[in-house]
Amino acid sequence: MAVGQVYYKVLFAGKSAPESSINEAALFGETANVVRTVGQSRFIKIGIQAPPGTKAVINETQTIMIGRNGLYELEADITSLRLIPI
Repeated sequence: MAVGQVYYKVLFAGKSAPESSINEAALFGETANVVRTVGQSRFIKIGIQAPPGTKAVINETQTIMIGRNGLYELEADITSLRLIPI
């Protein structure tokens, strides 16, 4: 089990977040699953940093929206995670 961290459209000191090995196809779409893309079977904790209003689907049953502060954290048994682009 792993701990996951996702950055999406985040600025660090005025510059975009460093490029990752995950492409947009792995983040978005009905078949996207960040957990599997990084070679894990599940996360026990996630942190998502993204613009306010970004939506994420967790375990294909729960849709969350990133709030005003641009952060979302969750401790749970997470077997799938995908983003819905804004």
